[in-house]
Amino acid sequence: MKEKTLRYQGHAQTMQMLRDNNFLSYKEIDVNGKKIKPIELTSKLLFKNWQFDEGEEDITFLRVIIDGKKHDSNYSFIYDLLDSYDKKTGTSSMARTTGYTCTAVARLLLKGKIIQKGICPPEYIGMDENNYNFIIDELVKRNIILHEVVKEIV
Repeated sequence: MKEKTLRYQGHAQTMQMLRDNNFLSYKEIDVNGKKIKPIELTSKLLFKNWQFDEGEEDITFLRVIIDGKKHDSNYSFIYDLLDSYDKKTGTSSMARTTGYTCTAVARLLLKGKIIQKGICPPEYIGMDENNYNFIIDELVKRNIILHEVVKEIV
C-alpha cells in the first residue's frame, strides 16, 4: 500500500530543508534562556501562510487501485473521486470529502450499525457492504461521487 500527496512545486524540498535543519523537532532547545520546541515556533511563524484565503478554491483527487481475486479470476478495481470547492456554501473540498465522510460514520454509530469496540480503522467499517453503501450514498447526496471501474486481468 502506498499513498502519494500532490503539493505545490518545491514542497518536498522545502519540507526536507525544514526537517534537515530541525525546524520540525519536538526536542526542546534553549533560546536566550527560554526552552522552546522548534516545531512550535515553526508552526507559529508559518501557520498564517498555510491558511487558505477566504474563497480560495481547492480540489481533491483520490484514486484507489486494488488488484485481487474474485471468483477465481484476477481483477483490478479502480476507484476515482474528483471534488471541488463548493462556491455556494464556501466549503473547501478537503472539508467536504473528510467531514461528510466523518458525519456519515457518526450516523452509522448513532444507528448502532458499527459493532466493533475500541480502535476501529476505516477499513473495518467498509468491510460491511451496507455500511460502505450508506457512506457512499451520504456522499452522493452532497455531490461527492466515487467512480468505480472493474477490469478483469487476463
